[in-house]
Amino acid sequence: MVNLLLNVLTILIGVFIYYIFVFNKQVHDKYQKPLIGFVAIVSIVLCMIFPAENINDYLYDLRVIPFIIGAIYGGRNVGGVLLVAFILSQYILIGSGTGFYLTIFQGLLVMIFTHIVSPNFKSYSIRKKHLIGLAFLLVSWTVNVLNHFFFMPHTLDYYFLSILIFHSVTLLLTYSLIIHIIEYIRQNQKMQEEINEIEKLRVISELAASVSHEVRNPLTVTKGFLQLLKDNEITYDKRKEYLDYSLCELDRAKAIITGYLTYAKPSNGNALTSIEVSEEIDKVVQVLMPYALMRGVELSVENIMEVYVIGDPQKFQQCIVNIVKNAIEAMNEGGKVIVNTKLKHQTLILSIQDFGEGMSKEEISLLGLPFYSTKETGTGLGIMVAYSIIKSMGWKVDIKSRESVGTTFFLEIPLSNSNSKSYIS
Repeated sequence: MVNLLLNVLTILIGVFIYYIFVFNKQVHDKYQKPLIGFVAIVSIVLCMIFPAENINDYLYDLRVIPFIIGAIYGGRNVGGVLLVAFILSQYILIGSGTGFYLTIFQGLLVMIFTHIVSPNFKSYSIRKKHLIGLAFLLVSWTVNVLNHFFFMPHTLDYYFLSILIFHSVTLLLTYSLIIHIIEYIRQNQKMQEEINEIEKLRVISELAASVSHEVRNPLTVTKGFLQLLKDNEITYDKRKEYLDYSLCELDRAKAIITGYLTYAKPSNGNALTSIEVSEEIDKVVQVLMPYALMRGVELSVENIMEVYVIGDPQKFQQCIVNIVKNAIEAMNEGGKVIVNTKLKHQTLILSIQDFGEGMSKEEISLLGLPFYSTKETGTGLGIMVAYSIIKSMGWKVDIKSRESVGTTFFLEIPLSNSNSKSYIS
């Protein structure tokens, strides 16, 4: 009984370790399947070290569960590796008795089953996933009884049948539990990604109005200068000056549109790279400056360091945009938002300060929760997405706020290995 519980705990820990690494973006996509195989092999071996019962060198444990789960979610190649590990573990730990041949037969049965269902398994409903696994375990149980009947008839007694029934029920319950946990985690992950995209689209739609307003200004100026060029009596120097002004205004409009499109384009997924902080913050400022001006807020950038951090550039931008936009909206009657950086050991401290209404300690503690907002028309999703990105990147966030004074977000971002320590104002 105790060893079976240890088996269940071993499998659960393996599942959680895998998803902790995946959620924290510490494993690249191409290494996820090898990680599934590694975790499953460790679980198989540990289950065999602590079996519930050993009858004629055949171990009654839950090793078939990590074999099935690993082969289904990891694919056929992972399943092949797990089959070898499944058989070798029996041979190394127990030997080549009757139980060894039963293990080979059971392993081949699992391999055939997972080879058939693994390509489409992830697309099935949870109910169908449960039924498929339960049907296989029922077939495996029947085959096991027949094996004992033909090859070890002397073991067929009341004691054996009680062990077999208890072991089979534990297998069924453990499989259902593991599948339910995995699918629950995967659905939450998918929902989080959808929320991130929905919030990003909402921010983009709000920024689009301010961007179009801001782009109209340089275009209007350019149109005025081009109309002046119709005058044939103006001098060459004046004509050149008007053209220079026109080109300058068009460049400004281009910079605004480029910044907006850079933020709006789809994310590259989990790709982590070296991010030049001052360059990314400059893109954020280009995107949000029209929005700030429209709301009568001055967006100030001070002491932005030209240093490098590791992360996803798109998520970095989305996180900073959401926090700065929130700071802009915190001031209903205009004001100032200051973006600043400083170094502390091997960490970049990025601060975003507003002089709005501020928050109480209770309000700060609730930040990041879905649909919690201090604004009457707010949804709270912007800060929730920012918090999600901060957590996934391994950053830290600290908030200092005083009511009627303002709020400052401090992001602690680890530096990458190579950095230049110059400054821009």
